[in-house]
Amino acid sequence: ALATLLKDPNVNLWSLRLADNSSIDDNCATILAKSLKGNNKLESLDLSNDGAITENGWDAFSQVLCNTSSTNDTCLSNHTLRHLGNNGWNIGWNTGLPTNLFALLELNSDVDKKKVAIQKILRSHPHLDMKPFVEWDLKVLPIAVSWVDRARDDDQND
Repeated sequence: ALATLLKDPNVNLWSLRLADNSSIDDNCATILAKSLKGNNKLESLDLSNDGAITENGWDAFSQVLCNTSSTNDTCLSNHTLRHLGNNGWNIGWNTGLPTNLFALLELNSDVDKKKVAIQKILRSHPHLDMKPFVEWDLKVLPIAVSWVDRARDDDQND
């Protein structure tokens, strides 16, 4: 039920505290992470739970924050979630998280979401020359990314 709520684009939930809930394990973390794929409102999610979430559960959040399967998927990743607060609501935000997840949350802290998308694409797809897209203020990025993905897929099928 909570995952369905988080997927709903009409829900204006920006902060959620699920701390000290021992039933939140890797499986629950993965379900929560996947529900945030299209969520562009939730900024803070407190999952402090005495270590029931392992690296596998945290990896699900990394995939949602920066899906590297294609440049388009990276561009469409979640750029809103900034805090996972795994060590308490008011102290130690994002501490104790895997380094790559911490870096993505820090990147999402930037209010300029276009810049966040650019940074994620540059970090995840270093073979792309992004300078023209930056100069055009990303107006053609979705079209160009789609074209590049189709061209790459066609190239791989030949």
